Amino acid sequence: MIQNRLQKLRALLAKEGLDALFVSNESNVRYLSGYTNHEAYLLLLANGTNILITDFRYAETAESECPQYTVATTTADCPLVQILQDNCRSQHVRKLGFEPDFVSYSLYSRLQAGLQNLDLLPAPGLPEQLRYVKDTEEISALRYACAATDRVFAALCDFIHAGQSEREVRWQLLSLINKEGCGSSFSPIVVSGARSSLPHGAASEKRLEKGDFLTMDFGCLYKGYHADMTRTVVIGQPDTKQLEIYDIVLEAHMRGLAGIHAHITGREADAVARSFIAAHGYGAYFGHGMGHGVGLDIHEAPTLNPHGEMVLQPGCFVTVEPGIYLPGWGGVRIEDTVMVTETGCESMFCSPKELLSL
Repeated sequence: MIQNRLQKLRALLAKEGLDALFVSNESNVRYLSGYTNHEAYLLLLANGTNILITDFRYAETAESECPQYTVATTTADCPLVQILQDNCRSQHVRKLGFEPDFVSYSLYSRLQAGLQNLDLLPAPGLPEQLRYVKDTEEISALRYACAATDRVFAALCDFIHAGQSEREVRWQLLSLINKEGCGSSFSPIVVSGARSSLPHGAASEKRLEKGDFLTMDFGCLYKGYHADMTRTVVIGQPDTKQLEIYDIVLEAHMRGLAGIHAHITGREADAVARSFIAAHGYGAYFGHGMGHGVGLDIHEAPTLNPHGEMVLQPGCFVTVEPGIYLPGWGGVRIEDTVMVTETGCESMFCSPKELLSL
């Protein structure tokens, strides 16, 4: 799988007229090498040479995980730029691409100073072009992460009751993720009552009360791949307004799912759910995009919002997560991770979406 990805990347290098690409983004390093640690860079040459550069403390791990690569190690006496300079000189590199979105000004300055005999050229988004459509290995990892997330939600619902704090729910959530043998895709969002109007609110000491909405946004991380799910439940019985808001968001979510298929833009996908919420008078309270791509990063291409012009392709993974957030009252969000198909999409979750009373 790694060799196949490298072959596709080299086709992009040829298209861009580059002799080599310096890869510094951690997710791109993992995608192109299989390396699971930190502190690593790749130098990929058009002639087929693959070099992974990491701190000497991680050399054995890199050599074990990345058999397609020659591992070069940085030390106090041999910094990153020196390794790049030596290899570019020996491999006769004249045009070296770099990732402008992931190279700091400090590193760029050092590269400019140390690589004076070649053209250092911005080459944005080359690995991301390959990552956009997931391959079979990635799809398998995403399916597992999402299935584990379903199991976590089911167990969490058995745990939740009035009187617990948001932080207690969050800690239980993290414990259940850990029992699945997974990491957490991100710091879970657990907000209740009036605080559920905070789309990305942090869990607090607030206690769950009868009549509270409780919104939980979380996901399992498996082999580097992120699941992303949101469910809103109610503690006790909902009132009339809660049912109204929940039903609008649920219908927007279901319409959003039904409207997704290959060959539409993220803007067109977003409009389906957004127009439904706006038609019911709550457009001003749905301020984020309907979704985003997900994979090695929790937020990656494409974006499903009013400005999303990327075209969805079969095999790309996106979220569908409309919401309504009323300050001082509360909010609702329902989110699935889905795989785009030629004629629609496949949800990765089977957790219920009807309003659960806990």
